[in-house]
Amino acid sequence: MTPTAFGPPPRQAQAHYSEVHVWCASLDNAAYPIEAYDKLLTDKERERAQRFVMKRDRNRYVFSKVMLKTLIMSYAGLGSDELQYLSGPYGKPNLDASLSIGRLCFNMADSAGYALFAFTLDREIGVDIEQIREIPEMERIVRLFFSEAEQAAFASMLPQEKKRAFFNGWTRKEAFIKALGVGLSMPLSKFEVSLAAGNPVDLVYLNKDIASRGHWTIRDVSPSPEFSAAFAVEGSGFTIRCWNLCSGMLG
Repeated sequence: MTPTAFGPPPRQAQAHYSEVHVWCASLDNAAYPIEAYDKLLTDKERERAQRFVMKRDRNRYVFSKVMLKTLIMSYAGLGSDELQYLSGPYGKPNLDASLSIGRLCFNMADSAGYALFAFTLDREIGVDIEQIREIPEMERIVRLFFSEAEQAAFASMLPQEKKRAFFNGWTRKEAFIKALGVGLSMPLSKFEVSLAAGNPVDLVYLNKDIASRGHWTIRDVSPSPEFSAAFAVEGSGFTIRCWNLCSGMLG
């Protein structure tokens, strides 16, 4: 799989309905010590950060939250004291629509020290990233969570192809579920995605409930050959812009 090219960030990013913005960031490359970001955390986030046993994991959690909030504030023109989240029925965070021009839609995911942040305007979006690694129970997960057609496609692959194909399928399915905002109340086996590398990603609705939610597009957006990543967005006909999130933006 050819990684997505993530360029240097613009001076000012502005959300558009006709664009999807994806930011990539290293969670191990912050500009300042973790204490410098404390003011951007809620009490609940501080409490959760303290539950991490390993300092590295605690720092990654804090930096991911701070990076997301920094981007939201930049897009919406808000100060840290104005930032307010609303949660959907299954916990998907949204920005209070009264705080920005248009409905700023966003999602984030992280894995093994890297994070992706996806933004667009007035259309739902979800993103997922996973480090490609050995998973002993991979075959069992495929049987439990992949559709019959996906299972057949997976079984037909060469052994050396299966690991990447598994993570291609998993990140695409997770991104779609996150975009829908329904959590695992929508079984992953109720829709199908292609497992092969490359764009566009085929998406097949297997029941009327998903089809009634409208047209969706899935695209791969991996920052590195060691990762699989994808975003799912409502509708089509958009331009994708991908940037590296420089730690200097967090100053």
